[in-house]
Amino acid sequence: MELTHHFGKAGNYYYKIARAEDDRPVEANRVRKSVGAETSFAQDLSDVGQMLQELDQIAQIVEQRLEKHETRGRTLTLKVKFSDYQKLTRSKTMFAPRA
Repeated sequence: MELTHHFGKAGNYYYKIARAEDDRPVEANRVRKSVGAETSFAQDLSDVGQMLQELDQIAQIVEQRLEKHETRGRTLTLKVKFSDYQKLTRSKTMFAPRA
């Protein structure tokens, strides 16, 4: 197999994964590494006030999820996708989680 020639033992793994074959057991209780929320809008938002209102609602959802999981975070990431599918991403990492 050519993948094994190029990647050694991992070649067989890559072959199976590329075909959605994975025999590893599902780990349903793994540690959550992120909490988020997103919203898609039928129409593009152009009013800054409306954008801030929607962002506040999304932030409240994230806050509720953090409380539910009894956790906090250090990095906040904002992603905006435009109607032409261009994306803008900005992140800010704090030295310590905010209360």
